Amino acid sequence: MQSVTTVRASSWGALFDCAFKWEGIHLRNIRSRSEPRALLGTGIHASTATFDAARVNREPISAYDASELLAHTLLQPEFDVDWRGSDITMRDAESIGLALHTKYCNDISPPLRLRGR
Repeated sequence: MQSVTTVRASSWGALFDCAFKWEGIHLRNIRSRSEPRALLGTGIHASTATFDAARVNREPISAYDASELLAHTLLQPEFDVDWRGSDITMRDAESIGLALHTKYCNDISPPLRLRGR
């Protein structure tokens, strides 16, 4: 019996750039290590999205409560992170992330009129 493999249509451009890399990523699920700044961005996105989702659903949440997801993302990433040779440390990432998360939750998000779907 033949199996069917589904790939995103948007990946086809990468197939023609480097077929071996495309095969590794899209067929063999091989992932390269990410940079710490990518992890920082993932953490900030997760924590601020949680904050905004609670606002949309009219659920009480504080910036502090939502920041737990930032810390969790930094400490337990879902992908490999290469900290060697990075210009930021884990402590830097946490400090930067908390500052940006708090600024977003306290200053940027509150004036926005968020609506659910």
